[in-house]
Amino acid sequence: MVLLRWKVAEVDGSGLNVMKGILVLLMMMPVLQAQSASPPRPLPQSLADWQNMMPTVREALKAQFPDELLDVYPAQPTGILRASGVADVTGDGVSEAIVAFGVGGASTSQVTVMRIQDGNPVVALFKDRAGKITPMVWADGASVMHTDGVDLLPNEHAVFAIHYNYGSNGKLHQCGGEAYTWNPRSKTFGFNPALTKKLTRATCRLVPKTAG
Repeated sequence: MVLLRWKVAEVDGSGLNVMKGILVLLMMMPVLQAQSASPPRPLPQSLADWQNMMPTVREALKAQFPDELLDVYPAQPTGILRASGVADVTGDGVSEAIVAFGVGGASTSQVTVMRIQDGNPVVALFKDRAGKITPMVWADGASVMHTDGVDLLPNEHAVFAIHYNYGSNGKLHQCGGEAYTWNPRSKTFGFNPALTKKLTRATCRLVPKTAG
């Protein structure tokens, strides 16, 4: 105790000022570190937001589909085909996107659904009819004899895929679809039989009965 008192007594006015400065600097360190850290990347809301994220979208696609060839053909670049391919389906205030990638067909693009997880784009997972959890890849496009499409339905919190084709006689041969609804607990889109039946019936009713 005597030694401690002597050392404190030895500190003059200038020494006290230095000590105060060090204490202030130590107290300010967390604030300075927080200010110097890069701000978090804004979460995507619009088509433009997703387009700005394409470099990280490509990285996520390569990680999920390592055997796929990206941006091989200029006519089939990785990207979003239309503005309606971006919407908040999960209801968390952050949009999902239907992204074209890889090599599609003569009149179709190959697409999958992507969402944001921990601030980064990831390929969405689906629970199919058999209960298997996996990414989904669809064809999206049309010709005179067939149509394939995928839509995001925010009101139903669902992804809906539709496909129909015409026979050699030009008459409607087949029309079907699948609906998958978001499950916030499992973080997957699960096959929904009731919604599938409802949306398929409503959509196929509007499909022309003959090609052309």
